[in-house]
Amino acid sequence: PVPAVTMAAPLHSQAIGAPPRRCCAAHAMSSRRLRRPVIACTELPDVQPRLQLSYGVRPLLVPFGDDPEANVAAACDAAKKSGLLAAGDLIVLVTDVRVGEKPVATIQSRVIS
Repeated sequence: PVPAVTMAAPLHSQAIGAPPRRCCAAHAMSSRRLRRPVIACTELPDVQPRLQLSYGVRPLLVPFGDDPEANVAAACDAAKKSGLLAAGDLIVLVTDVRVGEKPVATIQSRVIS
């Protein structure tokens, strides 16, 4: 997650998206005391309140499936609906991309549509 933090500042992103199902990444990013929110999506209702304890983390409850791309879309939609992001905003995402049968961790920048 630290490379995503490093990447977010020069890109002037509005937020950083922490990977779903990995709360430790959101906690690690929050320890950097960022000037932008860390949007941490989880599908576990008991995890959401714990994420709120970390500095700058904005947890969202989002159901996820097996398709990493669909999970990213669901997370971005939830962030828009919650008012954390708007169309045209840039977000740096730490996410998984499926390569063959295995997910591979990536850092991406995306413009919210």
